[in-house]
Amino acid sequence: MHRINDTLSSALSWGVKREQLFPRNWAQLVELPAVTRPKPLVWTSERIEHWKRIGEKPGPVMVWTPELTGQFLDFVKDDWLYELWHSFIFLGPRRGEMAALPWTEVSLDALWLRISQQIVEVAYELYGEAPKADSVRTLSLSLESGDNLAAFRAKQEKQRQPWGDAYVESGRVWTHENGEALHPTGYPDASPASSSCPACRRSAFTTCGTSPPPCPCLPGTTSRSSRRSWGTPRARSPPTRTPACCPR
Repeated sequence: MHRINDTLSSALSWGVKREQLFPRNWAQLVELPAVTRPKPLVWTSERIEHWKRIGEKPGPVMVWTPELTGQFLDFVKDDWLYELWHSFIFLGPRRGEMAALPWTEVSLDALWLRISQQIVEVAYELYGEAPKADSVRTLSLSLESGDNLAAFRAKQEKQRQPWGDAYVESGRVWTHENGEALHPTGYPDASPASSSCPACRRSAFTTCGTSPPPCPCLPGTTSRSSRRSWGTPRARSPPTRTPACCPR
């Protein structure tokens, strides 16, 4: 409600000052209750046991311990987007910022990346825009983060040949196997409620406001299903080439 009122107030103020369409800004007279943000809680062993026994999350915002974070990274080490999950955890960007990040804003030699744009969704349409003034920033990369970005770029290059003409030249850092850019508002599949591992629960991944792949604690679950993350298009296999001598 606060955001709706702020948007309405901004539009009315513009009408009052520039067009003189209204005598005053009525939205400024609206009184709304104060909003308090929930305080993050750490997944301690006691809270994990309580969650397993009762199924109730101790708070709306739960944060992993280093041990839980390590469990998650171990689980997704063979995932196509492993480097993305690693970057989220250690760099802390927003989803829209990572979805919009181009390779031109990354220096693997100098070990930095620059957040200068983001992708937002409005009424199911995607729009590129500059972040807020205080969000445009340059992030220093550790050697490990730099190596991860280099490894992901190598994986992208490796996919170009099998995909051939179907490979999408998006210029983005984070893409599907076919080169198509990721969608900033898509989510990986949520883990079943019966999972006993909070580090692998979708609701537990609060480091950057996104979600991890499904829980590895369940039989038959693999990290490959996280390829469906970040919206359409879902990952597909490279197209089968038809020899020129054969009819299509």
